[in-house]
Amino acid sequence: MAAECHAAWCAGYDLGVMHANRVAAQALAQELLSAQAAESLGLARREATERHGTAWAALVCDEEVA
Repeated sequence: MAAECHAAWCAGYDLGVMHANRVAAQALAQELLSAQAAESLGLARREATERHGTAWAALVCDEEVA
């Protein structure tokens, strides 16, 4: 009986650790994707401003471009 309880506890512990790792991995992936999206938006802003002027950049950026 004690061995079964210990096995059940270990299985529950492993499941909790896997869940915590999954949550941490998802948070890291979200952070990296957000950083990449911000970098891409910055690139789009610069390219639009350099190639087409500030009016076109404002269309791309949804905000005023200086």
